[in-house]
Amino acid sequence: MKSRVQKIIANLREFSVVGFLYYLILKLRRREVMIGGSCHLCGACCRSLSLDDGDGWIRNRRAFVAVVACNPEYSCFEIIGADNSGFLLFRCTLISDDGKCTNYEKRFQFCQDFPDKNLPFCGGGLPAGCGYKFLTVIPFSKILTETIDKKNEKNPRS
Repeated sequence: MKSRVQKIIANLREFSVVGFLYYLILKLRRREVMIGGSCHLCGACCRSLSLDDGDGWIRNRRAFVAVVACNPEYSCFEIIGADNSGFLLFRCTLISDDGKCTNYEKRFQFCQDFPDKNLPFCGGGLPAGCGYKFLTVIPFSKILTETIDKKNEKNPRS
């Protein structure tokens, strides 16, 4: 199990500076990101996305070529530009004109997991028109634990 320091260091590698500050603010307020909404099946998330090479978001063509050399299945992505942070943007060539994945049953795990709760911390966001939204909430588990603790303080067991 990772220590808190190890987790913070791992987050520093993945998060943008602004995203890390946002993460810390949420932690101080005892809140976390929760995903609401549902997929509208528009395919916008497949037409402009960033890829992680294991050491962070891909910033240059050479890093992408290295990823494809080790993982040929990534050749389905083509570079379409870069975002404001300098991360490359990609388009998946497996998306059909109607926004559906032509390899749905064998799609990447990160496609299945989209949107990831860490996306707002990494400098990313949701595509325009996406049916998902990021909510900041106090997790139910924290509310439940606090309620139980308060009840136990009022009625201690003998």
